[in-house]
Amino acid sequence: MVSNKPPHAGDDKKYEILDKGKGQENIKKIFDDIDVMENFVTDSGRVMPVSLIGKFARIKCFRRDLLLDVASEICEDNYSEILSVHRDLSLLVAPATPATITASKRLKFGLFINTAAINLIIISTIVSMIGVVVSCAYMSTANSIWAKHALLPFAAGLGAGFYALYSAHTYIQQRTYDPQYDQTYYVRYILGIIAGVILGYTGADIIKNIDVAQGGKVTKSVGSMLFAVVGGYSADVVYLLLQRFTETLKATIQGNNSSKTDKQMQDVKNKAANEVSRTKNDIASQLQAAINRNGGIKKEDIEKTLNDLLS
Repeated sequence: MVSNKPPHAGDDKKYEILDKGKGQENIKKIFDDIDVMENFVTDSGRVMPVSLIGKFARIKCFRRDLLLDVASEICEDNYSEILSVHRDLSLLVAPATPATITASKRLKFGLFINTAAINLIIISTIVSMIGVVVSCAYMSTANSIWAKHALLPFAAGLGAGFYALYSAHTYIQQRTYDPQYDQTYYVRYILGIIAGVILGYTGADIIKNIDVAQGGKVTKSVGSMLFAVVGGYSADVVYLLLQRFTETLKATIQGNNSSKTDKQMQDVKNKAANEVSRTKNDIASQLQAAINRNGGIKKEDIEKTLNDLLS
């Protein structure tokens, strides 16, 4: 039995649906999007066109009837009106969408939004910041070794969290944060922590083996904590450093092999040249002996042949 109570925006049960089919669900989804965009327009102080206000009045009057039977004549006559309102509102709130408006909505306490990924990164960044402070405080105690090793993951998390939140804050401010990119933020945050730990432990050693573009060394005044923060903030830097170090190491190995190969080739060439020289000398000796035995052969012809052979 369908309730006769008209639905109202903001109610948990805006309308009761007799038919649970796909058509009814689509109409309900469109009305939900319209409510989200309408509230956003009102809250942000945007001016709603007069023509759109008239359309709103019409669809609110027959909203309940449309949901009674998706195949009804009323639904068929007014479905285009609903889509028209949805389209006009989408243009009005662009580049935001119903999904981004909902995901970027501020929650009760103001620090968090309606997106789990950003909230988890906020919490992780705060924990990392506290961890850095506590680890630094313990550096001068008997537990300094453990504090030093704990400092790097916290510092990397701090850098990774700063990058993620800085990247997202503009989208949140404009209500355009798209929840379909949640996984990208998760992956980037984890990559930042891994990169920060790698750079914190090995950054100084890696850079010492790489020629800096301007000819200097940049590791003398850079500590492991700063390396970890930079690695967390920019995983690309760590990737490029590792790539450059790998290329340097590869070139060194290939250079040694190349030297060995060149030496072997030179030995082969020298051996071949000696063999040719010995063969020429043997032939020349044999021809000279033939000249001495046969006086009838013209000496000039034989000497010319010898010169051609030895040249």
